[in-house]
Amino acid sequence: MLENLGENIFSIYNQNGEDTRKVVKLLGIKMKFKNLKAEMALQAETINKNTVNLLYHCILKHAQEEELFCLRAKDILFILHKNAGLLDYNFFKDYMIPFGYGGNVFELTELDKSSILYNEHINRVKNGEFCWKYAERKSCISHAFISKDINDGEIYIHSSSVNEAGKPTKISGATHCTELPKRKYIKGLTAGEYLKNKTEKEKFVIVDKLVEYLFNTFKDPDNPDKISGKLFDCHLYNFILTPGGKFNFIDFDLTYDKPLDKSYCIYFMLYKYDIKLYKKILKKYALKDRHSYYEKHFLLQKQPLSDEMKKYKSSKEHKKLYQKYFTDAGLMSDIIINP
Repeated sequence: MLENLGENIFSIYNQNGEDTRKVVKLLGIKMKFKNLKAEMALQAETINKNTVNLLYHCILKHAQEEELFCLRAKDILFILHKNAGLLDYNFFKDYMIPFGYGGNVFELTELDKSSILYNEHINRVKNGEFCWKYAERKSCISHAFISKDINDGEIYIHSSSVNEAGKPTKISGATHCTELPKRKYIKGLTAGEYLKNKTEKEKFVIVDKLVEYLFNTFKDPDNPDKISGKLFDCHLYNFILTPGGKFNFIDFDLTYDKPLDKSYCIYFMLYKYDIKLYKKILKKYALKDRHSYYEKHFLLQKQPLSDEMKKYKSSKEHKKLYQKYFTDAGLMSDIIINP
């Protein structure tokens, strides 16, 4: 079906995506040219937005009931059915291009009907499922899917894990919840997207309202100066602003085992986004700047893997699952997935 479109996806990818990925690796990693790395990451983001826009166009205008699409890059995979067109484009775009994704460039393909991944997922469409996401985490391969409930007609997001399902894993006080109750899809813009192109004054007003929302909604019942550990992953792209002007926090996959300082949320939302705005909000709420402490103790990418995690990462089970979801193995029908 893709071949019948006016755009040639594979030509676009070969000319831009693959070359960009090589340049990012050469200049950004080996030569450590940070300015060039940032420039390439920006170019990669632009390519990814164009790819996602094209995918959404395919789904709305051309996709057939029996087709599935695959959008993938390093350590992340999306599989989509035409019913993904039920999602608002802004949500679709932000969901497909995760915050802080860096310079990885998506590859867009149509799943072959004889492939492992196609046969695994096409049968799930009858249950109302239409979008599946797999991501390599420090402790597991996470699995999320979006579906339309056949009883109430509402759209829901579900989170789980393809390995060690139901067993939460801990990293330096944070818990990655592999099983979460389904939650309703909320139509709207992420706070990060909404703040784009706003004036300095407008940004302050909007973020001030966001901070007021989270301090009131997630106040710790035992200590009013702290907030719930559920807000551990509270970056601006995890808040949805609805058309009615209400904020909603949407990502509970990562939680902290204890209540959090209010200043942690300000840090996590704003420190690397807008340092001037960060300082103004801290001053408004009379909070201390503790970014050095949070960067040392709270950023998961800086925390070492436990012996248990290292053991699992090197296990046959994990290697087999990684091959299936993040290599060409899952796209083929006759390949033997070796441990």
